[in-house]
Amino acid sequence: MKCPKCHTEPMDKVNYGREYTVYRCNNCYGLWFPADSYKKLREEWMGHFMDIGDPRIGKQYNQKTDILSPVTGKPMQVVYDQKQPHIQYEIDVDGHGAFFDAGEYRDYVEETLSDFFKSFFAVAARKLTR
Repeated sequence: MKCPKCHTEPMDKVNYGREYTVYRCNNCYGLWFPADSYKKLREEWMGHFMDIGDPRIGKQYNQKTDILSPVTGKPMQVVYDQKQPHIQYEIDVDGHGAFFDAGEYRDYVEETLSDFFKSFFAVAARKLTR
């Protein structure tokens, strides 16, 4: 599988238990989660430890939003997490998976007080740019 952000290939398979296989880029450390596994893993203990990438690098790659699904080759849709609207990730429009930049999945799983403030400012900034 080719990374939808930096186009490095192949991405490494990372197994979490017997149920989940996630793909991690060797270059940008972004994560591809097949189907809805990212939602299920959010509830799993220690599931966020697959995200070993540097959030600063992830933030740079997060600016690139015109990416293609590594499964279908179709443009992916940018979505914002409902609980933490400062988190922006991409989903395959046909439901084949989701891509999180380095550090993004760790943030998606962990909710802290600082996330509340990040979300507040992210929503306000998006409203100003409309």
